Amino acid sequence: MLLAHKIELRTTATQGEYFRRCCGVGRFVFNQLVAKLKSGEKYNRKAFQKFCSTLRQATPWMREVSSRAVYEAADNFHAAVTNFFRSCKKDVGKKWKPPIFKKRGRNDNCRFSHSTQFTTNGRSLRVGGLNEQIRMRERIRFEGKVKSVTIKPYCGKWYASFLVEMEEKPKPDLTQKPSAGIDFGLKSLAVLSNGEVIENPKPLKRSLKKLKRRQRQVSRRYVKGAKQQSRRYTKVVAAVARIHKKVADQRSAAQHKFTSDVVKRFSRITIEDLNVSGMLKNRWLSRAISDASWCSLRWMLEYKAKMAGVELVVADRWFASSKMCSGCGHKVEKLSLSQRKFHCLECNLSLDRDLNAAVNLDRYKTTSGPIRTRRKTDRVGLCKTTSVAEPFEPVNINPTRKNEGRYQLHL
Repeated sequence: MLLAHKIELRTTATQGEYFRRCCGVGRFVFNQLVAKLKSGEKYNRKAFQKFCSTLRQATPWMREVSSRAVYEAADNFHAAVTNFFRSCKKDVGKKWKPPIFKKRGRNDNCRFSHSTQFTTNGRSLRVGGLNEQIRMRERIRFEGKVKSVTIKPYCGKWYASFLVEMEEKPKPDLTQKPSAGIDFGLKSLAVLSNGEVIENPKPLKRSLKKLKRRQRQVSRRYVKGAKQQSRRYTKVVAAVARIHKKVADQRSAAQHKFTSDVVKRFSRITIEDLNVSGMLKNRWLSRAISDASWCSLRWMLEYKAKMAGVELVVADRWFASSKMCSGCGHKVEKLSLSQRKFHCLECNLSLDRDLNAAVNLDRYKTTSGPIRTRRKTDRVGLCKTTSVAEPFEPVNINPTRKNEGRYQLHL
């Protein structure tokens, strides 16, 4: 399994300048290859790589950095061209556009994928062409072989993303652990079938007032048609980026804590297959849905469950988890979003609608093997599955049971 670990670097001025040069060399080489392709020349990988070697020898300032900056840019160009040609031949799948020119300041990065070009030792990093140790904020948490390191700037700081190849460990015995159903929501981030309610931090909503004020300053200080904006404009743009970074970090921290805790405590986790892209078309809820970030929450559950050997079941998108009574299995015809309490007319069961949906998901079972849907496989290789629910058995639920509160994560 391949896992990426992103670590902040404590770079000096000299080290930051070296990384900027590496990014500049890679961008220059990539743009030269794009111009060569757009001129009408037929693409041949060996010929284009030879062109890169000749270009490096003829340009003195390109030899001031590691040669990997040139060849990694050539590899990125080859991947972009290959994806474009492959998508032109097939009628299905993602449509790739041809490679375009790169602009300075957008997605700048430099990668070192050859084992002789970088070494790590605890909280220090060495890369080719720089005879200094680069301090890292923390050690690499995963044990395995480091395949590559990608260094990129973000909000005035440099970050290193390590790609680690981990060996598959024997799966532990999880028969003694219970199962759980998880219902995602907006008022609360998630509700578990055992009654636990996970608080939604809503980081964007908490920082929205400050973000609006800074974005108004950006609009006032922008000069249309100017070749270069003022320093005051650049300063406030950096402030907006720092706010977005803080929001993303708060959201990611809450989701990592929740998913790690759930995977440790349960042997089987059932979630629902939400049509998030369709829900985002609702102009009244789109901001709240984006702030909750259900897609990243599901992605974390998928790869962490695979690492821990936990069974992750994705219920069918048309499974009526909210409209079905968890006590008798009766299905109501209509259930508006404003109705937060589920009341069954058959058995008079009354409880929170999110808890009712979580219990239904926990008891969701498959009568046949997983069925592949039209959706592509995800990043960790787990296919999306649909299942057929078995008949429900009546259970006794105490609707007055107090929630166990927010999760507790013990590191």
